Amino acid sequence: MRVVVTNREGTTRECTDTIRCEVAAAVTPNTPPRCVLVVSPEDVVSSQTVTIDATGASDAENCITSNVVEIRDGDGNVLLSANGNEVIFFKFRKGGTYTITNTVTDCQGAKTVCEKTVTVTRKRLHLLASLGGMYEKTIGFDTENAPFDITLNVATDPWPGAQFIRASITQGATPADHGAITYRIVVARGGTTIADSPTSTLELMMQQAGNYTITATGTTTVNGATVTDTETLGITITLGQTDTFTRDEHQGGIDVTTEGKDTNWYIPIKLGLSYELVSNIEAALYGGVAISVDSIDDSSVFGDLELNYRGDPVMLGVGLGWWNLNHSDNDNIDLLINAGIIFAQSLFGSDTWTFLVQGRFPLNNDPGQSFGDEYRIFFGIRLDF
Repeated sequence: MRVVVTNREGTTRECTDTIRCEVAAAVTPNTPPRCVLVVSPEDVVSSQTVTIDATGASDAENCITSNVVEIRDGDGNVLLSANGNEVIFFKFRKGGTYTITNTVTDCQGAKTVCEKTVTVTRKRLHLLASLGGMYEKTIGFDTENAPFDITLNVATDPWPGAQFIRASITQGATPADHGAITYRIVVARGGTTIADSPTSTLELMMQQAGNYTITATGTTTVNGATVTDTETLGITITLGQTDTFTRDEHQGGIDVTTEGKDTNWYIPIKLGLSYELVSNIEAALYGGVAISVDSIDDSSVFGDLELNYRGDPVMLGVGLGWWNLNHSDNDNIDLLINAGIIFAQSLFGSDTWTFLVQGRFPLNNDPGQSFGDEYRIFFGIRLDF
């Protein structure tokens, strides 16, 4: 190429250059990316885990801008939108047909879509097994009526021209940890006191015939409270009479409060069935045995009825239980209310194994106890077939 430039004064300057032209290189067309969608299994029951693997996506130009996995229900609602570069684990809670798509986009905007269909059958009936431990503790205090009982004994013997009277107190039941016991015997004839003795025995010589009232009193203390038992005997004495009388009309008592015990450990083993009433709500019926750690003879057979909400990641439940607790003084069946949490996290690499914690509060306790005085904590693992 030659260029000549002349100014107004007629001065000329010349420039030359050489340009080499070559044939343009051919343009290679863009290759769309490749998606690989693996879903296992494709036929499942509700709450069963499905593995979704879209990590095999590739591009000929090695330039992928996005890899997206979406799960849609039969109505087209998006249940999940996630990064397809990681393996996805998903549980379908309800029955139906679901569509899983994997969309891969490259740097040129080209997209490739893979699609799979999963059929979910709603699982209603489950076989359950559970193994764990249970700790039983009595909280607060136990209150019981402790008896305190005395008996009044009276004997009469003839005396020349008069009568001989002996009165004594026999001690019966006493509360545990009671204080010192004091006694008193008072004798009245015709309404007038003729003897008053602060002891457990009294002897009256040369008494006249007549109507006598003999009163015996025993007194002690338990935990700072006073308990008293009084026995009164009314008799008519004639001269020359030989007789004996006994009076034990009632037992005095006191409410004694003691701290509860907390030494009971059990290993409950139970089997049962659960049935899904509506979505995520199940009713479960268990039966089993709670093996006593302290003594095999104190083991308990039981049944539990539960209503559970199958949430994620936990299950919440309430229920009632019937426990034949032989460790008490009398064989009794306790009605329990259960409240607990089942952590729906997989154990041992399987979603069928879960960890659970439940608290149990008796609705009827031994005499002297009230609701809430006792609780039991159950913890363990649950296998859902």
